[in-house]
Amino acid sequence: MSCNAYGHPPACECGWGGVNHDPWRPNISPDWSRPSSHTIPNARCPVCQSKVFFYRSPDGGAVFFDELGPPWSKHPCTAKNLTRHLSGSTQEVLKALLPKNVGAKKNRRKSKRVTPQWWPYPCGTVETLPNNEGICLHGEGGKRLFVQTRAKNVSAHTPIWIRTALDMKGKYEVSTFKLKNGNPVMASYVGYSAKGIQTPSMQDKFEVTRKEILGEAEVVTPPVQTDL
Repeated sequence: MSCNAYGHPPACECGWGGVNHDPWRPNISPDWSRPSSHTIPNARCPVCQSKVFFYRSPDGGAVFFDELGPPWSKHPCTAKNLTRHLSGSTQEVLKALLPKNVGAKKNRRKSKRVTPQWWPYPCGTVETLPNNEGICLHGEGGKRLFVQTRAKNVSAHTPIWIRTALDMKGKYEVSTFKLKNGNPVMASYVGYSAKGIQTPSMQDKFEVTRKEILGEAEVVTPPVQTDL
């Protein structure tokens, strides 16, 4: 059984505790193609002990979030650039200086906003479309989201969230982020479902891809009750 971050032996090398322990960069590698990775916190803040989401980028950068999704705000303790490897007494002082609501339960009352809500889009593979027409984000259950950008701009190793656009059926706002100097910088794109790119207005944007999708539609029955 793997170490669960409690009761480490003195020479534990799991990354959570023991000789290799760095509380600001735990040994965690979430699988962002799994829905649960977007909704279940995978770590604890080394300062306030709140449950948080830990993300490590492929180039080695790392960040803690209270929750995932736009605007991709950092967890307050790390947003204040607090010193690493704090002593126990120093941690107590810093906790007293932090806002009193850090780690507190949030108000879960439903919002009356008209704008659609964001939800995670677990992505397993990012595929480049033919004729440089963009990329396809392959999600769970055979879902596909077509985005006009380059593959280097959207990574399957980074959380991706989407919400429906109000001006067109089959159109979605796509949000992810990149780390710059340890800070998440939001990146926004526009995506279309398989049905969305088949509308006449998408003819010029996804000409070659449309032909391939329409060719599939002639011989393959589309998935039931899904728009992606």
